[in-house]
Amino acid sequence: MKEKAERDRKSVLASVNNTNLGSTGSNSKTPSIVSNDTWAYVDKLPAGDLVENVTFRRMAKRDTIEVKLSSGRNKLIRLAGISVFSLVNDNYAQKQAKTWKVPVATILDLGKNNNAYIKGLFTEGEELVVEYFNKRDRDNKAMVFGYVYKPDGMFVNGTIMKNGQGFLYISERGMPHIESLQAYQKT
Repeated sequence: MKEKAERDRKSVLASVNNTNLGSTGSNSKTPSIVSNDTWAYVDKLPAGDLVENVTFRRMAKRDTIEVKLSSGRNKLIRLAGISVFSLVNDNYAQKQAKTWKVPVATILDLGKNNNAYIKGLFTEGEELVVEYFNKRDRDNKAMVFGYVYKPDGMFVNGTIMKNGQGFLYISERGMPHIESLQAYQKT
């Protein structure tokens, strides 16, 4: 039984890494992304009115972090361009199991691995940089999609994809960095 579960898990990971969801274009205002074998880095941190320095507070859920803004207010940042497997046996886990054609237990196992990996990327109180998609979302929504960077240039969203701990999720057209995330998913 354990051997079958491990085969299912490896099959899902292979499928995730070979998924190609097509090109959505690129945004020339965003920094270029480089990588080594384990991490994804930007050649320079993004700048402008859609970028904000924040402080990491905690993991809110699978692919969402809570940060503290310079104003002192807390905000939820959904890691843009990626999704991860479910941690609990809910409708989302059932849907993932059906999509990937594996038992729900395999999805939950992958979800635990994803969650542990992503949690390990952050430290409470750590300074981060968030790149938003638009000013309206940045200013008005309690939870927004964003790309997260560490001060040394590590591109967190890309690193998660590069290490097989997430899969591509396109929430809206014209999202920056999608082509880079697609390339990481295939590696």
